[in-house]
Amino acid sequence: MRMLRLGATAVLALLLTAAPAVYAQHSGGQGQSESGSGKQISDGELMQFVKAQAQVLRITQDYKGRIQKTDSKGKAQSLKQEAQAKMARAVKETGLSVEKYNVIARKSSNDPSLRKRIDTMREKL
Repeated sequence: MRMLRLGATAVLALLLTAAPAVYAQHSGGQGQSESGSGKQISDGELMQFVKAQAQVLRITQDYKGRIQKTDSKGKAQSLKQEAQAKMARAVKETGLSVEKYNVIARKSSNDPSLRKRIDTMREKL
């Protein structure tokens, strides 16, 4: 199940970075400013991330099937954009910026201790 959750995280990161307008809109043009190497991720931010990740996973699963079933590239692109917007909205509704969500997702894929903290937070839900 962990791989599925990380997969949803990767899908969001891919979809959002593949859509520069959405990413730029939500990042405020700040680039990697929130990802400073010394900056710690608070428990509150991790809880927001876990909640957002659950929604992103749900949206990803819903749209993955819909995109795979379409024969039209135009319709597939439209569905991807719709999914991107829904995922961005779901992340923002937790109180995280899309940029911060992506920073945590990237860090969690390379940091076992952060993944453990995320798993612990997930168990609290």
